[in-house]
Amino acid sequence: MTVDLKSNLVTSFEAAAAQAGLVLVSTARGSDFHGQPTAVFQLGQAGEAKRLSNPRPECYVTLGGLPVAFGQFQWPFHRSTSGADTYIVHGEAHLADGGAHNLHAKVAASVTLTFAEIVPAMEQPYAETFVYNAVRKTVDMGQLEFLKSASRCR
Repeated sequence: MTVDLKSNLVTSFEAAAAQAGLVLVSTARGSDFHGQPTAVFQLGQAGEAKRLSNPRPECYVTLGGLPVAFGQFQWPFHRSTSGADTYIVHGEAHLADGGAHNLHAKVAASVTLTFAEIVPAMEQPYAETFVYNAVRKTVDMGQLEFLKSASRCR
């Protein structure tokens, strides 16, 4: 293969990946089953790559426009100790508006055993998206209260 053909192949592959919502993460030399040289392409999700290049990848914005930062999640999910047929993960959501007030909420997200069967793994890279989106929806619905302290005593 000439250098031009290789760059054309990479360009074509990047275009095809972009149409599928993916990005080309890396390329490497490889060999096929006959020992002939070939190229190995590693793909990643475009949104995930974009989010991880963000200086604050833990921050999201709700549909209502409220900036929220997620942290201290105790991955992976664990079975419920209360006897329910669910998996649970605990963490915190902070108001990420740049203020010094440190408003936060402790959250627990649960999934049923049936839903857990369709998730590739109950660990952070696979499960954080649907957990964070559920918390964002809960914030938008006004069902989550951000507090200054750990208790609700006034």
